[in-house]
Amino acid sequence: MPNVNKLFRRLSIRAKLVVAFCLFGSVPLAVVGGYGALHAYVLINDAVRDRLKAGVVMKAEEIQRFLQSVREDVRFLSRLPTVRALVDAPGEQRRRAALVAEAFLSFSRSRPAYYQIRYIDERGREVVRAEFDGQRHFLVAAEVLQDKRDRYYFVDAMATPPDTVYVSPMDLNIERGEIELPHKPVIRYAVALRSSGGEPRGIVIVNLYASRILGQVLALGQELGSVALATATGDYLTPAPPEAGRARAGASVLTDFPRALATTVLSGRAGT
Repeated sequence: MPNVNKLFRRLSIRAKLVVAFCLFGSVPLAVVGGYGALHAYVLINDAVRDRLKAGVVMKAEEIQRFLQSVREDVRFLSRLPTVRALVDAPGEQRRRAALVAEAFLSFSRSRPAYYQIRYIDERGREVVRAEFDGQRHFLVAAEVLQDKRDRYYFVDAMATPPDTVYVSPMDLNIERGEIELPHKPVIRYAVALRSSGGEPRGIVIVNLYASRILGQVLALGQELGSVALATATGDYLTPAPPEAGRARAGASVLTDFPRALATTVLSGRAGT
């Protein structure tokens, strides 16, 4: 408590007592007020964190459910009777491939998130390809079908155990050795096929428009603030958060945030 006599030498005793009582009363009020303000800040901060966390968790679960449905779709397609018939009777490929094409086209019409639905044989040749270009669903003509034996996803999918879904990294779709324009980021889901005798018979593969996922993430940003989707190694799949600056080449979670924080974010665990 300050010495009132020294601070206010010229005041009367009564005035000094009034000042002393005022000071004595203001200190507790300041302490209580400061505590109240701090407590209110903590409550508001916790509320904001809870809202952000709930929004991110809900969106992540929504995306996971969607991706799980893609897994189930490609597994379903690999088990279609028309596909099994084609796999077990390659000598009648033309007629049976036409039946598979009809089934794939019908399925494509119900799944606008799928860019391509294909059957690629064990040699890497496209046999059936149903496509949705954003405007129409159609079958690609036989003379336009391509050889995909050198594409990494075909090699990797062929090496996957039967009835196990292979998932490729997200990348830009390539046609005839060139990145397709306009750019189409895709994720490929595939199942390796075996005949009833166990021989390799190619793959059923779905090219998913990755924009379906990226769009959901960007929509979350409109609701909650800046949001980014990154790979497990820290590379951005969506534009980097604007506060990170970050439109420069080579920007990633690892370069935009302190190492300890970036490592925590990329650990694979949920957190705030």
